[in-house]
Amino acid sequence: MIVKKSLKIPIHYNTTKSKQDILDNLTARITYCIRLISGLIIEEMKIDRPTVRKLVKDNDISSKTGLSAGFIDQCIDKVIWSWKSYRKHHIQWELKAEKAESRVSSARDEKELAKTKKSLEKLLRREPSRPDFKNKIPCRIDYRTGKVQRSKSKLTPLWIHISTLKKGNTIDIPLNPAQYHLNQLKDAEIGDFEIIKKNKKYYIHISITKVVEDKPISSIGGINRGLNKSIAAVLLTEPFPQEEQLLDSAKRELLEKYDDIISSLQEAQKWNKLRELRNKRENVSIHDYGGKIDADINAGYNIAIQCRDDRLKMQMNMEKTHASA
Repeated sequence: MIVKKSLKIPIHYNTTKSKQDILDNLTARITYCIRLISGLIIEEMKIDRPTVRKLVKDNDISSKTGLSAGFIDQCIDKVIWSWKSYRKHHIQWELKAEKAESRVSSARDEKELAKTKKSLEKLLRREPSRPDFKNKIPCRIDYRTGKVQRSKSKLTPLWIHISTLKKGNTIDIPLNPAQYHLNQLKDAEIGDFEIIKKNKKYYIHISITKVVEDKPISSIGGINRGLNKSIAAVLLTEPFPQEEQLLDSAKRELLEKYDDIISSLQEAQKWNKLRELRNKRENVSIHDYGGKIDADINAGYNIAIQCRDDRLKMQMNMEKTHASA
């Protein structure tokens, strides 16, 4: 089975200030180029590479931005993807709006009319917006302007080699991969990547493709983490489902301790202290203990996990093998 996924890896903390400044200038120029190209798009025009490239050439975007042809092509791809995505979602929204208006016009009584009008108003507020690119926007960088390289350097085994704003000038940026990232990169084909800045830190989103051995699914189970019970698990096996509830006495004692503290603070009306402990009880239950228990119960199984608000749906292979996700 071929699997495609993205790895988010921070740049190394020892990256020099001059290299970070180069990344700042490069990402800012890419965002500026994307905004200029997007501003040339009008609602009725056909959006494809030949059309957008002609617009870019006619409006002399290259001289305005100072970017190489490779970077400009990547910016064009970003604009095309964004506008096509917008149009796709807008068509879906229009169909939903038409159905909602039809339900309003066919309402049988005042109660149903009020309900359908409220639903229509809510839908109208969710109209997809045109791409505006107000914040810094990354584009996918491929072999034309950069690549991810493996290395035997003592500093880090992973680097990105990328062109700069100066013609013929390139830089190498060290990354700071965890062991998880290195394991995922084994026997994987590295594709393109994005440079994303979040909370004043740069991250590299690397696309990889790898072949994973297919495993037969012998059963399907579900796991739910909560405050009172550490984990409640149900395994759908034949002929009867198996149920198991795991309680953690150490966690229970700590939660009871926080219950007593919160109760006494409420009685004393010490609101500032209460605000400090606002999420502590939930953090103890879900994050501090839940993650460790998840790792313990998943060990030895091949699993596929879909997370939504700490509710986990799992497909489990009951044959004992090395854990993989």
